Amino acid sequence: MKRKRLSSRHDLKAFAFVVRPAGFEPAAYGFVVRHSIQLSYGRTLKKVFIIPIGPWRQGFSSDQDAFWPGACQCGLSKAFSAPMTECKTDPPRTLDQKVARSAEILAQLLKMYGPEAVAVAWTGGKDSTVALRLWKDCLDRMNLGPFRALSVDTGLKFPEVIKLRDELASEWGVDLTLARPEIDLKGYPVAVDKVACCRDLKIMPLNRAIARTGIKALITGLRGDEHSSRRGLRAFEEREGHLQCNPLLEWTEMDVWAFTSGRGIRFCELYGKGYRSLGCMPCTRPATGPKERSGRDRDKEKNMGLLRSMGYF
Repeated sequence: MKRKRLSSRHDLKAFAFVVRPAGFEPAAYGFVVRHSIQLSYGRTLKKVFIIPIGPWRQGFSSDQDAFWPGACQCGLSKAFSAPMTECKTDPPRTLDQKVARSAEILAQLLKMYGPEAVAVAWTGGKDSTVALRLWKDCLDRMNLGPFRALSVDTGLKFPEVIKLRDELASEWGVDLTLARPEIDLKGYPVAVDKVACCRDLKIMPLNRAIARTGIKALITGLRGDEHSSRRGLRAFEEREGHLQCNPLLEWTEMDVWAFTSGRGIRFCELYGKGYRSLGCMPCTRPATGPKERSGRDRDKEKNMGLLRSMGYF
């Protein structure tokens, strides 16, 4: 393996290693680059990235080769012509094992409720789309249906998210229920009070739809590392009026992208434009820092625990 010192327009010191990612054709290759960046407030940020170049083929065989399209960590993408993608080293469990564990959880849920009473809480984002695919695989193995999903459409979602959601629903044969708020947005103070806005536009429509459709169990794409309010959650949780199933708690952001790429799952184009977490338009921006949800509204983020107690995921 050849090591070469690189420099960038931002004078970042880096070492590049030419690698052949697992599952790629021999002509495909990339650089793994380690950065140690001294931030202005004294903290040293250490990251490992893959900068893919050459012929790019979807299909990963391990989470060591995970990628994040259009990645932007602390503005580092400006230093290179190719998009940079983070590679998580030394995972506590392989992606294959995590997929198997998620499949076990969903198989258990299927035995408990059957397909008719279960739906995936699907936002059109990367995590819930992975959960949707895993549930589809579970049902397909048993040749069962219906394949149900519930999506809360606040009226403020990105058009790109809605487009992908509707296209995938058609392609995968999803029995999709849309939950919409019973509020005229023209006169509503959108995002003024973040807690009230999420309650009126998300939580209340969600609860009404669950009660109306007879859903007994709701599958989510929640990950334990995404937000402090989601740490310590269990695979099965009793919520008001239904059971919540969280099969992705042990997954990381890179696991999600490795699975998405490996299975050839389409994803929203906004992820290639700097977004890492997608919510409603007024409260979502491209990522502004190293944290996955750094593009989300801060007022909402600090109230996630309160929102969860009110019925939010």
